[in-house]
Amino acid sequence: MLIIIQSHILSYPSSNNIYYLWNIGFILILLLVTQILTGILLSCNYISDIQNAYSSVMYINRDIYIGWYFHYTHSSIVSVFMLLIYIHIGRALYYNSFKLNNTLDVSSIVILWVLIVIAFMGYVLTWGQISFWGVTVIKNILSSVPCLIEWLCGSFYVCNPTLLRFFILHFILPFSILGTSC
Repeated sequence: MLIIIQSHILSYPSSNNIYYLWNIGFILILLLVTQILTGILLSCNYISDIQNAYSSVMYINRDIYIGWYFHYTHSSIVSVFMLLIYIHIGRALYYNSFKLNNTLDVSSIVILWVLIVIAFMGYVLTWGQISFWGVTVIKNILSSVPCLIEWLCGSFYVCNPTLLRFFILHFILPFSILGTSC
């Protein structure tokens, strides 16, 4: 049986220069799907209200069976995901993949920026002191663009509609990234 499997594997032609860096795209898709699945499970018990957001995260961590596992898996995979995105884009730049298709470089940078925005919105959803002041600083930086703050935050200051909009965007944008990646 082992000989049949080995001959079956060896019968497919492949290049000699394929090594582990060629698997990064597949690993990124697996991590994105894991993020989406854990995010769906976490969103079942999350309350996007400034009075209850922090306590709902604590409820997920303390009272739900293996809720802490899903929360920490969801928040820890982001670091690995970002590192692999940088390696993936760096490999594409090293091999000059953008010369064959000019849109690859632009789309990868757009996807990177959208992922950074998604990660920031997820960071804000815990609604601790650092999250509040982080979104306040970003709001003040973006205040130079007219009408952007009122559209993004729902008001001229950080309040309930801000957290609700960040939650909705944090939930929807990964599906668009998955759709553009596959």
